Amino acid sequence: MGLGNSTNVAVLLADRKYLPAALFVAQKLSRQRSRNFDIRLLVTECPEAVRQALDDGITIQDFVPDERAQRTASLKKKPPIAFGRLTMDSVLPEHYQKILYLDCDLWIGNREISQLFTMDLDGFAFGAVFDAGEIVRAADPIWRDYKRKLGLDDDTPYFNSGVMMIDRNEFKKQRIGERCLEYIANGGYLGMMNDQSALNAVTKGQWQQLSPIWNWMFGARARLTEETDPAIIHFIGPQKFWNDTRGRFAPKYRQEMTAFLETLGYEAFVQETPQIFRVRRAIKQFGFDALAAVGANKRELLIRSALAAHSANGSSA
Repeated sequence: MGLGNSTNVAVLLADRKYLPAALFVAQKLSRQRSRNFDIRLLVTECPEAVRQALDDGITIQDFVPDERAQRTASLKKKPPIAFGRLTMDSVLPEHYQKILYLDCDLWIGNREISQLFTMDLDGFAFGAVFDAGEIVRAADPIWRDYKRKLGLDDDTPYFNSGVMMIDRNEFKKQRIGERCLEYIANGGYLGMMNDQSALNAVTKGQWQQLSPIWNWMFGARARLTEETDPAIIHFIGPQKFWNDTRGRFAPKYRQEMTAFLETLGYEAFVQETPQIFRVRRAIKQFGFDALAAVGANKRELLIRSALAAHSANGSSA
């Protein structure tokens, strides 16, 4: 059940493996105070008992990925839903004009996500955030080689596709999803980034740049994360806060997810962090805090620079 007349929607895609994570993100979105958007989960399967247990503000929509996306996923030995976001707009109700695409490995913070829907995209098909690699590895020869294989110059902006604010009409007009599928079908280079690579290769820097607070990829840096108070934390890479067996992330993420998923029968989804790694994390964080009193390290300075740049141009909202 949505807001009734909203032209805005936040969308997550999930198969059985990622359904618990998607449900957690959706329920955190549904509890935002001044929400101006609907919430839809496009799922390949979802138990009826789970559908009935969700907040009224969340709509579950059965989703069969487009045949082209399925073929692409099969070609790359990925699950069928892996490339589903490239054509997801084709199955959404027509009245939605702005689509906030969200990955499932996210934490929704204290800021109002509604602000994203009020941003001016300046005619671009979507807004996004610099990838972490673009922020902290821009001078790395390996990173530059990866971008060049995508047909991008060193100074062409490269985004992370885990959070995308999409202008539906412009996205369709520019045939971005279709062009990505064509790029892949024609043997375009992907590296390890799959459709994120394709999206960057096709758009070549033509997208609206948003502040890192809307897709914060530095969750393991607890002090900087707490200071910045990002709207969305994105747990990139194979280690998520729910399988954080080495204690990289603050325990609050895992604890809140566990409490929610227990109500749906998915408590086994969250893995416990062994005590030894919890202790190591506390010691490591103490060391980070002590070093911060002396001065920020090079990587932190790069992150702060990215934050400052987007505050200056008004895209941080």
